[in-house]
Amino acid sequence: MLNADGNIIAWPAPAMALYGHDATAVLDRHVRMLFADDEGEADSDSLPGDFFAEPREESVEFERWHRRADGSVFWGTLTLSPLRNGEFHGYAAISRDTTTAKEYERMLERQNDRLKEFTDILAHDLRNPLNVIEGSLTLYEEAGDEEHLERVGETTNRMARLVDDLLRVARQGNVVSDPEPTDVGEVVEAAWRSLGGKSGAALTYEPVPSVSSDPDRLRELFENLFLLGAF
Repeated sequence: MLNADGNIIAWPAPAMALYGHDATAVLDRHVRMLFADDEGEADSDSLPGDFFAEPREESVEFERWHRRADGSVFWGTLTLSPLRNGEFHGYAAISRDTTTAKEYERMLERQNDRLKEFTDILAHDLRNPLNVIEGSLTLYEEAGDEEHLERVGETTNRMARLVDDLLRVARQGNVVSDPEPTDVGEVVEAAWRSLGGKSGAALTYEPVPSVSSDPDRLRELFENLFLLGAF
């Protein structure tokens, strides 16, 4: 319990169990001593300095970090409810350790951030193959050359592999688990062809030894580099 000024006037066993302080350490001290981010300041985001200037009519909740006697902290909800019996006598203060709920909330936020990142990557990396398909179909309609349809088939197969790869990255992270020897020249040329040479730029390639990689992801890397550098 708190008096009208916010000083602790009763410290029962549940409070001692939660914070680790015995009654002699907290009685007559301001309730702000319980917050980890206040350091005893008279005005703070956790508990405004004018909160106790006038008696409150309704209960108020504060969610902040609290500090125990041993220095450890927990995320807690402090509810202050005015006590009246004809006259105003102070506040009943109820603290609850809500660290688990806070950690779950943060986990959901991280998952949402990862989901947004994944959808952004998916939208970005599928845009170019879709452009290739659209361009190939246009060329087929104009010329009737079935070579353009073959290119559509190759691109859709690559899109399927790309989606599978992105889903694997979303589940397992960015590590390539099954690399294989890869001819960099073939990957570079395939990436260049997939862009259709829209910029009129020319590709010059100096041969290098093969590398250990995921060919689809390496091709995706070169496509993004070409888009940034030439288009």
